Amino acid sequence: MGENLKILVAIPSVKYGLEQLRFSLNSALFDIDGNVEIVQFIDDPTPKARNSACTMCLEKGLDGVFMADSDMEFHEGIIQKLVYLSDMHRRCGAFSGLYHRRGDGFEPLFYKRKSKWAFKSMPVKVNSGCYEVDGGGAGCMFIPVETIRSIPFPWFMYEYNEEHQFIGEDIYFFEKLYQSKKKFMVDTDCPCIHYGVGSVIPNSNGSNTVKTKVG
Repeated sequence: MGENLKILVAIPSVKYGLEQLRFSLNSALFDIDGNVEIVQFIDDPTPKARNSACTMCLEKGLDGVFMADSDMEFHEGIIQKLVYLSDMHRRCGAFSGLYHRRGDGFEPLFYKRKSKWAFKSMPVKVNSGCYEVDGGGAGCMFIPVETIRSIPFPWFMYEYNEEHQFIGEDIYFFEKLYQSKKKFMVDTDCPCIHYGVGSVIPNSNGSNTVKTKVG
């Protein structure tokens, strides 16, 4: 994508105070080379907010969308790092840091597709490099505009599978990404964790240690 990027940072909802959100975004935006527009969706359901962000990206001629949970502690400079990965790995259609759950053991999300609408989370270690998988965390995810153009609307939607099980809007997107023959890249060197769940501690060698309530 080169210099002078035009990135939309989309925040589907604001669950924490704006001061905390501003501090977190300053870390995410660190060292970015380009222009950033930040938009918050206060009252919209999450799928509608994410779809609106993708539509805005197309209509404004931007280079991509960074989807940001408002209660996330982002790895410093994560947006620029994910943009760099998108330039280097064109067979992938979306990119994320190592996103940790809010609950269920607070483990990182690292998905392998089993069948339509069925994605299984696999174990993965922090600081183990980049992986091409089938899905990850939508709360710290960069989607290049080329991916948005290649996938028919809607990009995000609540759905039910054949067994009438609820499908979240993130899994819906991962399925459409898979159908478009694109992979999802996770950078495990960029851990992201929710406030109140734990913390990311930088090490002197450039790696990170993740401390959670159970870890």
